[in-house]
Amino acid sequence: MKIERVRALSFEVDAVDVAFWDEDTLLVTTPSAELWRVAVEPRIQKAELVFAADQILGPVSRALGTAVESPASGGYPRLAVSREAGVAAVNTHDMVLLACPLHGEGGPRLVSYGWGQYYPRMAFSPDASRLMVCADDLVVFDTGSWRWYKMQGDANICAWHPREPWLLGLEPTTGKLRWSDLQDMDNPRTWSAGALDPTQWDDDVVGIAIDATGERLVAAYRHPDRIEWWELDPLHRVDTRPVQAGGVLALEHGGEAGLFAAVAAFGVQLWGFESREPISDVIPNVSEVKFSPSGLCFVTLSRASTNPYPVAPSRTGCASILWRASI
Repeated sequence: MKIERVRALSFEVDAVDVAFWDEDTLLVTTPSAELWRVAVEPRIQKAELVFAADQILGPVSRALGTAVESPASGGYPRLAVSREAGVAAVNTHDMVLLACPLHGEGGPRLVSYGWGQYYPRMAFSPDASRLMVCADDLVVFDTGSWRWYKMQGDANICAWHPREPWLLGLEPTTGKLRWSDLQDMDNPRTWSAGALDPTQWDDDVVGIAIDATGERLVAAYRHPDRIEWWELDPLHRVDTRPVQAGGVLALEHGGEAGLFAAVAAFGVQLWGFESREPISDVIPNVSEVKFSPSGLCFVTLSRASTNPYPVAPSRTGCASILWRASI
C-alpha cells in the first residue's frame, strides 16, 4: 500500500475541526461554532453553511438559562459525523453535545450538557445506530431517540465491532476486555473477552482498534511506546512493534482499508493491520487524523495546543492536508 500526499486544503472558513461526510465532502466547525459543508475538491462547489452559530449555541443557552455566545477555548467545537445516521455530533464544551440533523428538517438538538470531562472521544457504530462518547465516563447514545446509557465499570478505552453494535471496552490498569451488545439499550448484554497485560496508569493505553474481520485487535501503548497485535478468539498476543515517532498519543482506525494511524509527539505514521509494518514515513507536526468512510482518504490536522489557557496567544484554527492510500 502506498500513501500519497494530495494537497493542502484551503477552506473558505476558519476550520477548528473537520470530518468526512463522504469521500468527496467534509464538514467543518469554526471558532464561532458554525457548521459548514465543503467539497474536498473546492472547484466543484462553494462552501455551504449548514447551521449558524446561534442555531448551535442557542439550545445550550436555553438549557443553562444564560447566554452562551461562543464554544469553549482550545480545541472546541469538535465534530463526529455519520452519513448513515444523517447527523453530525458537535461538541462545544466539555460534555456538551448537540445532534445536528443533516437530512430533512429540524435544527440542532441538545443531547448532553455535562461538565468536567475534557475532549471526550466520539465514534459512531458502523451501523450508525449508536454514538459512543468516552472521557472519564463511557456513555452510549441511541441515534434514533438520543436516549443514552452510561456503561458500568472502569473501561475508558473502547472500539466498535466492524459490523455489530457491540462495543469492546478495555480497563487499562487491569487489562480486562469486555464486549457489550448495545442492541437493547435498556438491558445491554456483556461478556468477558479475556485480558491484555495490565498497565500502571490508565493513560498508558492510548487506543485500540478492531480489524474488518472482527477477529483481531491492535492496541497502542506508552511506556514504552509500542503497538501490539492480538487475536481475539482465543485471546493471545501475536506481535509487538516499537513506535519511533516519540510518545504515542492516539490511535485512529481506517476501517475496512486495513490501515491505522499512530499519532505521536513528533507526528503520525500509518501502519498496515495485516503486514504489521509501517506503510508511511513519519508525517511531522500532525496532531490528529480523520479518515474518510472508505479509509482510503484521510486528512491530517496540525492545530494549536488544546490548552484553553495557553501561556501565549495562539491560533484557534488548524492546517489540513489531504492524503490518499492506494494498493
